[in-house]
Amino acid sequence: MKKDRKGEFCVWAHLDKKSLLAVEELKIRANEFLTGPYFGAHLTLVGQIQSINKRTEEALLEISKNFTPLVLATEGIHMKNKFFQALFIKIENGKQLNSLRNQILKDLNLESKEFFPHVSLYYGLESENIKNSAKKQIPPCPKELIINRISLVDTTQNIEFWNEIETYPLDIRAE
Repeated sequence: MKKDRKGEFCVWAHLDKKSLLAVEELKIRANEFLTGPYFGAHLTLVGQIQSINKRTEEALLEISKNFTPLVLATEGIHMKNKFFQALFIKIENGKQLNSLRNQILKDLNLESKEFFPHVSLYYGLESENIKNSAKKQIPPCPKELIINRISLVDTTQNIEFWNEIETYPLDIRAE
């Protein structure tokens, strides 16, 4: 990246292949009953970053070298009356996950906002009854998910135009 970019950006954590396949299957099942926009499975670590630059990418690369893939405990499928948290896998807010998130906040010089770790299965505003019916048809979620990379994502546009700018594998050799 050559110059500063303004917009709306996020840092996402991405699932390893096995975890991703399991979550995508749950998303497919959910969308048999609920019709929402398509989005790639992810866990938002930091959202609403207003501008990025070369330093942002350098910081994320350095962070990725200092963290190994993380095993995340799940707490089942939950729902809220929020568009981006309509139906999701709740993730235990554990020490390692918070350590990764806090390092990103520190290195990008961002203030901490509420952190509600989850992996969405459906985005939308549907009635609780309909979401409950769909939830009953979805198989149980895995007990654990593994994240193995982070990415910088441009979320300035509508969901279908969200774009990963750069992805950084978590270092399997980090200690």
